[in-house]
Amino acid sequence: IGPHGGPPSVVSLTLKKIADGSETRIALPANPRFGFPEWSPDGKHFAITNTTTGGIELWVGETASAKLRPLKVGRVNDLLGDPVRWMPDNRTLAVHLVPAGRGKAPETAAAPKGPNVQEGSGRAGPVRTFQDMMKTPTDEALFDYYATSQLALVDTADGKVTPVGRPAIFQGASPSPDGKHLLVTRVGRPYSYLHPVFAFPKEVEVWDRAGKVVHKLASLPLADQVPIEGVPTGPRGYHWRPTEPATLVWIEALDGGDPKRKVPHRDRVLMSKAPFDRPAVELVKTEHRLQGGFGGGRFGGGGGPLQWIENSEFVFVRDYDRDRRWERTVLVNAENPAQAPRQVWSLSAQDRYKDPGNALYRVLPT
Repeated sequence: IGPHGGPPSVVSLTLKKIADGSETRIALPANPRFGFPEWSPDGKHFAITNTTTGGIELWVGETASAKLRPLKVGRVNDLLGDPVRWMPDNRTLAVHLVPAGRGKAPETAAAPKGPNVQEGSGRAGPVRTFQDMMKTPTDEALFDYYATSQLALVDTADGKVTPVGRPAIFQGASPSPDGKHLLVTRVGRPYSYLHPVFAFPKEVEVWDRAGKVVHKLASLPLADQVPIEGVPTGPRGYHWRPTEPATLVWIEALDGGDPKRKVPHRDRVLMSKAPFDRPAVELVKTEHRLQGGFGGGRFGGGGGPLQWIENSEFVFVRDYDRDRRWERTVLVNAENPAQAPRQVWSLSAQDRYKDPGNALYRVLPT
């Protein structure tokens, strides 16, 4: 199960050694429709999906031998989020699988069983024009059917599949750097016929490897009140701090998410360390909005608002003044938040001559 537009159709894979430029062609099955490879942290293996008429398969490749083999784990559900993530042990994958025994898809009736009812909250809110929204209860049932996944840990060495928790609609499941936790985002009801899936209600939780909830970060409601050019209230941009075993970092709006509201600070950055039994620590308040990706790996590369420094307690924090089109970067001591942030850069977002460029990243052992 994958997006309507289909996956990228990679039909050839070649390993190239940077040291000497030599290339090794990887043998692929007939009629391949592979996605993009997901490298293990140590670079010795890569995981990749192959779309067939019978579903999406999971394959794993070995760098040293340039061999590729399928894993008999069932079908991958690639509809939402990132369906395949390496755990830090370089052997295990966190995978979204199609639930076993799912049965047939709900049938679309020739005529509706009743009226098409929509319920409003009674509060006015801005609505952009989106395409391909849900329109009927049948659409909701079809979404439940196709989007529901079983999160599982797959051992790439022996193919063993260990289910994690119960099936749900997962928008994300990110392993902590120590591999002991998963940061899980589950989509829930009520669905909206006016807003896309990223605005649907969510449960953001930390699970252990058995699927037990060890910490609830947030229960986020339907984001139908977000102002134009604003942000939702509550935690957003939540991710693991890459330089610690299991530390959550996230952003919260201090202006109700409304860019027109006059406040001394628009956002703040919070941090909470495992076992998450103490109040979150506020790292910094920013005068303007924190926005963009989250530096490094999947979180947006060099353009994100938070850029963690390897082997250091410091983090670069960037905010953006939309009225002036102005960017400012400060250096924050995450281990001593009482220490005043130090300004590093302050420049127009349109000034390419003074743009310092992007930070250089590398994959950590975890």
